[in-house]
Amino acid sequence: MARAPRRHAAPVWRTRRTRSRTGPRPARPGPGTIRAGEAVVPSHAHAGRDPAVFVRPDDFDITRPPGPHLAFGHGPHRCIGADLARLELRNAIGALADRAPHLRLAEPATALPFLGGSLIGGVERLPVRTHAP
Repeated sequence: MARAPRRHAAPVWRTRRTRSRTGPRPARPGPGTIRAGEAVVPSHAHAGRDPAVFVRPDDFDITRPPGPHLAFGHGPHRCIGADLARLELRNAIGALADRAPHLRLAEPATALPFLGGSLIGGVERLPVRTHAP
């Protein structure tokens, strides 16, 4: 289950060191065209939504089989704290489920306000109910 949130809503959308790339010649990486000299900005968040890699990429599905995602980067740019973050996430979700089995959103998920920046993703606030309705 812990993979679904990371793929669906990557915690880091881009880094301060993310630079736009300029195409030296026209390219068609997907349905659109990148013209020669046109700038492209890579995004971790959009990499997890590639329909060529994920079936129904915009669906939040905790039963989805594990697949590739770039939530913590990749290769030499992989987050040094990725393994610790995974461990903390697994332990925190397990402890929270044990201690608050009736935990539910207090508002519809569609009403949650998302952060407006382009560096870090997430919701501005997450109101919850801790008791049975």
